[in-house]
Amino acid sequence: MRALPIKKSLVATCVGLALSALVACGGGSGGESAAGGVTEDTDLVVRNAARTVSSNVGVNMNSIQATADNSSAVSGLVADGNFTDGAADAINPSAEEITSGQPFDDEHASGHEQTVRDFVLPTLEGGNATRTRTADTIVIDPDEQYVCQQWSADDLIDGEEVSDCAELLSDFTVRIDADTDDTGNLSYLFAEQNLLVIKYGPTAGSYELFLPAVKTAMQRAAVIAGEESRVPEVMEGALKLSASVLNDSVGVESGSMSVAVTQPVRIASVDDDISLEMGSSSAFSVESDAASGDAILSVKVASMKLSMPDVFGSEPDSITRIEVPDFTLHAELRDSGSEVLLTDSGFGAEPMTLSVNDQLAMSLVLANTSALFDGDEPMVSFLESMSLDLQVPDLRALLGGDIAVNSSAALALNTTAGTVLRQQDNSAIKVDAGGPFNVEYSVLDGENNSQGSESFLVGECFQETSASEFVRVSCE
Repeated sequence: MRALPIKKSLVATCVGLALSALVACGGGSGGESAAGGVTEDTDLVVRNAARTVSSNVGVNMNSIQATADNSSAVSGLVADGNFTDGAADAINPSAEEITSGQPFDDEHASGHEQTVRDFVLPTLEGGNATRTRTADTIVIDPDEQYVCQQWSADDLIDGEEVSDCAELLSDFTVRIDADTDDTGNLSYLFAEQNLLVIKYGPTAGSYELFLPAVKTAMQRAAVIAGEESRVPEVMEGALKLSASVLNDSVGVESGSMSVAVTQPVRIASVDDDISLEMGSSSAFSVESDAASGDAILSVKVASMKLSMPDVFGSEPDSITRIEVPDFTLHAELRDSGSEVLLTDSGFGAEPMTLSVNDQLAMSLVLANTSALFDGDEPMVSFLESMSLDLQVPDLRALLGGDIAVNSSAALALNTTAGTVLRQQDNSAIKVDAGGPFNVEYSVLDGENNSQGSESFLVGECFQETSASEFVRVSCE
C-alpha cells in the first residue's frame, strides 16, 4: 500500500495549525458571558468556540509584515510578499456575528483564517457527531466520515484518503472546557493523550502541541498505511504558540505573539541520525505595531543541542552537531523601522559550537552587548563594549571540496562602548567616533594564506579585501 499523505498530513494539519497560522485567536469583541457562569446553550458554546478560534487570523502577521516592509534597518529580511497569504484582506466579525449562529462569512476570510476554520468546524459539529456535557466541559465524538469528507472538499486532504482518514480519526476526541460563553480551551486528544490544546478568547489565544501524542498518532498512521514506521524513537516535550491583539483594524494592526518551549523537547531518530534537545524557555516573542512601524523582538534559547547527517555535504556519512549553551537577543525596531536597538544580546560567556564527526569545526563567542543600528545612514553605535571571537579550525569539514586538510580560519573583533561605525559611499567602513576598532584575522588554506592584526582609530576607514585581509583605505 502506498504512503498516503494524510498519515503525515492529518497530524501535520494539527501541527500546521500551530506552526503556520500562529495567531488563530484574537481581535474583535466576543459576546458577554452569562452572569455567574457558562450558558446552558451547548450549541452556542460550541459555535462560539469554532468562531473565536478561527476569527481574525493574520492580525499579528499583518502587523509584522507591514513593520518589516517599512523598515530600512531590516531591509526586507523578513518581508515576503506571500508572508501573510492574503490576511490583510480579513474582515473581522462583530460581537453580533460571533453569537448570531449565522453561517460563517467565508467570502471575507483570510487565507490563514480559512484554513483554521476548515479544520476546526467539522470536528465540532455536523454529520452524526455526538456530544456529552458535564458542567462546563463538552466532549465531542466527531463523525469521522463527515469530517474527512469535509476536509477533502476543502482540499486539506485528497479524496482518495477519506477512508483511511476516518480510520485514523476514530482515535480522536475533541473536548471544550469553557470558562465563559466565548473563552476556554479546545483540546484535540489522540488515544486519550493531549495532542493540540487551543486556548481561545476574543483578544488572545494559544496553541500548545504535545509531542508524545504526535508520536502516537504518527505510529498509528503508519499501521493504517501498512508501512514500516519511520517515526522517531523519542518524541518528548511541548511547544506553545500564543497571540494577543491590541488593534485589529486593517493597516494599523498591533499585538504580540510568542513561541515557548513549555516542556523540555527531546526528539531522536536512530535511523535518520537526527536528534534535538531544547530546554524549557521562552524561545521567541514579537510585539509589533503596523501604524508606527515599531516592533520588539526577543529570543531566548537555553541549552539547545542539534545533531543531523551531512548538513554541509562536505563529508559522506558525516554527522553535524550544533550546541548552543545559551543565547539571548532583544531587538527594538524604532523610528518607523529605520533604527534597530539591540540590548543584552549574545551567547554570554559560553561559545556556540559546531562539530563534524565529533571534531570541532567552528566555535563562536559573542559576549552579550548592546548596539544601535541605523538603516538610513547606515551606521552602528556600540552602547557597550563588544567582543566577538570566531574560530574555524577545520575549514574542510565545513566547505569540503578541494580545500586542503588542516585549513583553518579565525576572526576576532572588539571595541569599546561609544564606538560608531559608519558605511561610506565607497562601501568602506569609517570609525566615526570612539574606537579603536580592533580586528585580528587569519585564513590558512594552503594557497591564499593571510593573517594580521589591525587597530583602526577614529577617522580611519577600512575594508575587507577578496583575500580576506582588513586594510586601511580612503574614506572618500
